[in-house]
Amino acid sequence: MELLRVDLLNWPADRGSGGWVVPHDDPLVWWVVTAVHARYEAPRVVVDEYDALIGMVVPKVKRMNTLRAYLLDLDGTTTGLDVRERVLLHQRGERAAWWFLREVTEEKLKLMEQFREV
Repeated sequence: MELLRVDLLNWPADRGSGGWVVPHDDPLVWWVVTAVHARYEAPRVVVDEYDALIGMVVPKVKRMNTLRAYLLDLDGTTTGLDVRERVLLHQRGERAAWWFLREVTEEKLKLMEQFREV
């Protein structure tokens, strides 16, 4: 499965199952979130760097937004889409933080483990 831009609708406040994941280019079909296996959050990153121009250490923003990701099971059978198990719904992009859907490998999950919410 290639990277697919999606929108979120009716996402529960507790970030659990029950929300809809809608393909961005086709709002008439959707997947229902049937299970949330894991939640990940990569916080905004600011580091101190030396600025040679002014001769001081200044804070520099490395990642503007807090980025989130979810490991989900999706069911799209009611609207003609397929059933997808253990797919990654994640934000991407520094300014807009759009949502994307993609298959995930065990290697990628190991890299993301440091950001897993308990």
